Amino acid sequence: MKNTARKLLILLAGSFLTAAAWAAPTLIGGTASGVAGSTVPLTISFNAGSSNVAGVSFRLTLPAGLSPASTMATMVTPGAILGAGAANKVVVSSFSPVCDNTINYPAGTLSCSTLPPANTWNFLVVGPYSPPPATGTCSGTVLCGNANLINGGTTSATLMTVMVTIAPGAPTGALSVPISNAVYVDNTNTTGVSDIVTGGTSTPGTVNVTQFSPCDVNHDNSTDLLDIIAEVLQILGKKPCTTGDILKDGCTGTDLSRIVNSALGINGGICVAP
Repeated sequence: MKNTARKLLILLAGSFLTAAAWAAPTLIGGTASGVAGSTVPLTISFNAGSSNVAGVSFRLTLPAGLSPASTMATMVTPGAILGAGAANKVVVSSFSPVCDNTINYPAGTLSCSTLPPANTWNFLVVGPYSPPPATGTCSGTVLCGNANLINGGTTSATLMTVMVTIAPGAPTGALSVPISNAVYVDNTNTTGVSDIVTGGTSTPGTVNVTQFSPCDVNHDNSTDLLDIIAEVLQILGKKPCTTGDILKDGCTGTDLSRIVNSALGINGGICVAP
């Protein structure tokens, strides 16, 4: 009886060690901050765990008040782990309701069999496209391209950075950006179709909507000489007294001194205002 119990304990301990030794791939959203009307960089990191991952697809759901940056050329920047000296992958993305996670050869565009929910941003991380058959090809709604592994280790690294615009008039506070529909594929390709790798729980990103500093007279997210000039113009009546009225008693020399002190970094650059 004791031998049986001892064997059972050994088996259970072995199963726990095996589970601990294997870690699922995950996506981790970063944190960005900006004022209403600004565009901020939000990082998406990837941890392969102990899995061999050659391709990834996922979806970001943007809450009210957030949208993709309007400039496509700078909307998405692949991380170093996707570069030519690493996995050599490209990022294909599209904002709903244009696409879903299906690839069209040879352009590497996304298409829709069914429309995804509103405010969703879809991404594919794949090998550079070539006319089929490409190395490590796959089918269905999974991923195609080369079979290079992405970040083959247990350390998280930036997969990509996406530029998100905060709507003008958005209230201050934290906006959660969930990551969903994550699909990971390996590079086995034993039958012409890569196998799905079971993923872990993704961590959502966060965009904090903040307020302009009262000393940021020209609202460019910094306090410097330009704000001092803007304040002087408002004091002299060359410009309407609006953002320069820090103390809410008209644009005065006292307001100007607060801006100068903030620009010089006095008191840590904090703008002393009501």
